[in-house]
Amino acid sequence: MLLAIIPGIIVTLLVFLGLKEEPRTEAAKEPFRFQIRELGSRFWYYLLAIGVFSLGSSSDMFLLVRLKELGIADEKYLLALWCVFHLLKSYGNIFIGRLTDRVAPQRLLKLGWVVYALIYAGMAWVDTAWAGITLFLLYALYYAFSEPPEKALVVKLVPAHLRGQAFGWFHFVTGIMLLPASVIFGLVYDSFGAWYAFVMGAALALLATILLSLIRFEKKSETLNTLEQH
Repeated sequence: MLLAIIPGIIVTLLVFLGLKEEPRTEAAKEPFRFQIRELGSRFWYYLLAIGVFSLGSSSDMFLLVRLKELGIADEKYLLALWCVFHLLKSYGNIFIGRLTDRVAPQRLLKLGWVVYALIYAGMAWVDTAWAGITLFLLYALYYAFSEPPEKALVVKLVPAHLRGQAFGWFHFVTGIMLLPASVIFGLVYDSFGAWYAFVMGAALALLATILLSLIRFEKKSETLNTLEQH
């Protein structure tokens, strides 16, 4: 037992007598400033596309309202559909999130926005409950194809030391558009009907997809490096 204590005593003596902590010197912190130009024009064009899409991306609750109009009045069925939808959305995000390392995120995002446009256009035209249910469950594909690539593109478009500020702008744009998107959609829905509201959402999604397609995600130097490697 005494022999077992000896190593502990030696370590304790080393800690208190042999080890000396060097004084810490903290680097002077630079004051925060908005770095608009440093984020690059491609990032701001990307935020423009995000803003246009977000303006047409109203609350998902309007889809449930549409399902009620199509004949699914029982709240228990609507709740069950809502749960199944979120399960599909969660598993879809996991699966597609893995693809962002192998497939260009802008392609996945464009696909997601096109899916959104098709679902909303479909919701404007369908007239049966089963068609509405099918479209609603397929709507989970939009989230799967769009949520992981949206953030991956923020990382891709800005320098590493500006990613925090870039994500701040990204969430600011998407957040500030939430209220007007739902208010405008609701006003159109109440004033003119579901057809006009859902077609408007589909049109804005397609416009955002066109804007996204105009962005050159690879700089010339990056493209040349890729060609030289091949």
